[in-house]
Amino acid sequence: MNQAVVFMCPEKIRRGYYQVHITLLSENPSSLPQHGLTELHVKMLEQAIRREPSLWLWSHRRWKYSKNT
Repeated sequence: MNQAVVFMCPEKIRRGYYQVHITLLSENPSSLPQHGLTELHVKMLEQAIRREPSLWLWSHRRWKYSKNT
């Protein structure tokens, strides 16, 4: 399939409210060089993370320790 590919990026408006920005990456992805679409996606994702890292980077207690350890 040779369908248009878009990148969607969230923007936090206020607590519980988000707006999604949609950017066209390619109307004809098969015309791109090998890995071209991946490179475009990574570039857009990197820009989005740099603009608003709090929407993308977070941490939690992945490994919970018992008090005996």
